[in-house]
Amino acid sequence: WPTAIRCMAEGLVNVEALLTHKYPLEDTEKAIINLKNRVDNPMKVQIVL
Repeated sequence: WPTAIRCMAEGLVNVEALLTHKYPLEDTEKAIINLKNRVDNPMKVQIVL
């Protein structure tokens, strides 16, 4: 993990490209349901505060 964190901190890995879905905080329940049911093949889901 330390290497991965360092690479992200140094901008060597584009973590934004890994995010497939973003949900606002108020849609957290929907996000979890969609993730569980694999709706639209999620890879990484982000809850935006």
